Formats: sequence, C-alpha cells, structure tokens
Amino acid sequence: MAQLPKAVLGANVLVAWEVAARLAHKPEGGALHGFSFKGIYKAKTRREFHCVQFAQFAKPLRHNCVTGPPLGVKFWQTPQMTEQLPWLITRELEASHMLARRLCALGQAAEAFACIARKALPFSLPETEANLSILVTSVFGAQCLWHIWPQCLQRWPKLWVAALAPQTSQWLKAQGVPVSLEVAGGAGQLAKRLVEHWRAHNPREEFLWLTSNVGAAREEQTQAMQQLEALTRVHRILAYSTAAAPGLEKQMRQWHGRRARMLFCSPSACEAFFETRRATQTSPVVVEVACVGNSTVHAWEKNKAAGEPSPSLWTHVEAFVQKTFNPHKGNP
Repeated sequence: MAQLPKAVLGANVLVAWEVAARLAHKPEGGALHGFSFKGIYKAKTRREFHCVQFAQFAKPLRHNCVTGPPLGVKFWQTPQMTEQLPWLITRELEASHMLARRLCALGQAAEAFACIARKALPFSLPETEANLSILVTSVFGAQCLWHIWPQCLQRWPKLWVAALAPQTSQWLKAQGVPVSLEVAGGAGQLAKRLVEHWRAHNPREEFLWLTSNVGAAREEQTQAMQQLEALTRVHRILAYSTAAAPGLEKQMRQWHGRRARMLFCSPSACEAFFETRRATQTSPVVVEVACVGNSTVHAWEKNKAAGEPSPSLWTHVEAFVQKTFNPHKGNP
C-alpha cells in the first residue's frame, strides 16, 4: 500500500485499478472483487476466488504515464510496461518524439534520445545535357530530391531514380516519385546493382548522387564512387548536413549507468552516439539494440564495446513498431 500513489488512496475503485495493473496475472475484466489492507487481495475469475499474497510492486518508469479505464485517470505502467526497459529512440529530435509517443500508446516504454540533427543545404543542379540516374541513399536525401523533383523532370524528362530499400524507396513512392531500382543493404550494394544495370543496358547516362557531409566521408561511399566513376561521370552533391544533436551530451549524462534498450535508424546516429560516449565517458547501459538497415548494423558492430549485445536487424521502422506491438509478428 505504501507504494500506491497518494492521489489514489481513499478511492476504492482507483485502489483496485492500481492493484489490478500490478498483478502478475490478469483478473477477468481487469477488475478486483475485493481488497484487503492486510496484504491479501481477491481476484474473481470464472472458476473460483483466488487469495494471493500481495506482491512487492516494481518501481514505475519515469515519464511514461498512460491514460486508461475505468475513470480516465493517469496511472503508472501496467506490469508489461513496468517489466520492460525503455526504448531510447535515436532519430532526429522531432522524429524521436513522434515514435516514442507512438510506442508508449502501444504499451511500450520509450523516450526520445535524439542523436543527430540534419539540415538541408543550398545546392545547384549539374550543368549537363546527358540523361541522369539519381542515387538516393537516405530518407532525408529523398526529401531533398522531392523538393527539386519538378525542376529535375523539366530538365531531364527521362530521369531514372535508384534508391535504397525499403525506407528511402517507400518514402519516394509515397510522394509520387517513381523508383526504377530498389536495393536493400547500403550504398555499396546500390552501386553494384547500378554497375550491373549500366553494363547490361549501356544507357550512356550520368549519375547524380544527393548525399551529406557524413555520408561522403564514409569508406563505403568512397568505394561506391570508384565503381560508378569507372563507368561514367558522377555528380555527387552535398544536399544536407548531418551532425550530433545539440543535446546529446546532456542526454548521455542523464542516462549514465541506467539500463535501456536502443533503436538506431541510421549509421550517422550510431556513430554520433559512440563519438559522444568516448568524449564524455558517459553512457546508458545498453542491454538490447535494434538497427534499421545493414549499414546501421555495421556501424554498431564496428564501435560497440566488448560484452555489448549484437543488434537485431530491421528492414524499416514500421517493421520494428509492428513487432513490438505484436510479438508474434516477425520481421518482414
């Protein structure tokens, strides 16, 4: 009883609801038949009454109240949420908050833990009369392309788009941008498929690659550029910048030594996390990791400390959300 919120005491219905939320099993309808302040409660089921010793309550996770029946009051997590460690969402700040709220609404403890910040940069399209194939290797790069898509179509009517699958390609198609080639994996896999296509069809076209400062500095992209430049001219444009989120150091200190699970949706977020951890010597204790995309998995495996978990691989964020909401569903 001492661990029940004070606002609940004195309201029998709320006491019953709070206790029911903490039970290891689920009484029928989520309700209690009776309650004993001596440490015994009775739960009514279809078969019989049960008397069970009042179990010690787990401490609630902070910032994860939800609203539920019977009176629409706020209460701490159900046993499922209390037993879970929170998922820290490492996308950009706004996207992290949106996904964290969505997971909480589905019964999953989650918090925003923004690791990166992206910013679109001004750029000019290349001066070429040749047909273009456009490479898009990130969702933010896809957003940059979408803003100039009408202008591109006007200059190059036979424009051809190749994008990483599934996140980037799905985003483009949702905006009405046709994607001719979709490749899962990373920039290296996309370049390999483009080389095969170019050699098979000999389109005599040039490549336009919208990338970021961080992407351009990666070894994977350097090797991909070498493959493409062996065939034809490549216009690589810095369309946006990627940097560590301004509040990342503060978040690392706040979570230092605390157990959590982490979701990384890009190698940039993963690398920003490890760089900040090395600089501040602070970090949450990571007990589970989920990574979206092969390149993100590689970034985690390359930087993780000895004893830290290997990540689960997800094709896209929606697959992760559906899995956490319904554990019986697999990773499509």
